[in-house]
Amino acid sequence: MPGEVPTFFRLFAAIPVPEAVREQLVKVQAALRREIPATSIRWTSPEQMHLTLRFYGDVPTSQLPQLMQALRTAAASHHPITLRAMGLGAFPTPSRPRVLWAGVQGEPANALIQLWQSLNRETANFGSPPDHEEFTGHLTLGRIKLLSSRNVASLAARIAAHEATPFGTWQADCFDLMRSELTPAGARHALVERFACIA
Repeated sequence: MPGEVPTFFRLFAAIPVPEAVREQLVKVQAALRREIPATSIRWTSPEQMHLTLRFYGDVPTSQLPQLMQALRTAAASHHPITLRAMGLGAFPTPSRPRVLWAGVQGEPANALIQLWQSLNRETANFGSPPDHEEFTGHLTLGRIKLLSSRNVASLAARIAAHEATPFGTWQADCFDLMRSELTPAGARHALVERFACIA
């Protein structure tokens, strides 16, 4: 009913990406459009480009205060991290691409992994369990439906050619709790709360 308060929020934690980096990734998408038919992929819009740390799925609204406190605890134990977007890849593999992405690395090397581990530890009782036991920092560029073998080979070659291409560096001093709303036009994301890394 109109005005009815939802009992669940679809939530995820993510590090925001600055506009300069998003602009570089949009240029990469434009180049990749030559390798992938428009009907075979759903491209990520620039405003939805973010570094997902943990997808929680549907979380009862009654648990939101406790979840935010757990996220504050995780953030308070970490320093800001220097992040570098670099290289292209695909899940599960370039020869069987379903998700096309740009990689993200942290400095020092284990800082991003440690933040991910802290989030998993502090928020283990909320939402869905982590999708993977290991973390691969990435920014999703598009989700692929079906490709011909010729297009797969062409895309794999493009990924290999950009294995070490830099797309930008930034200082991540916070992460966000985001709400995702599913609509006929796709998911819409809205900021719930921002958590500063202040250790």
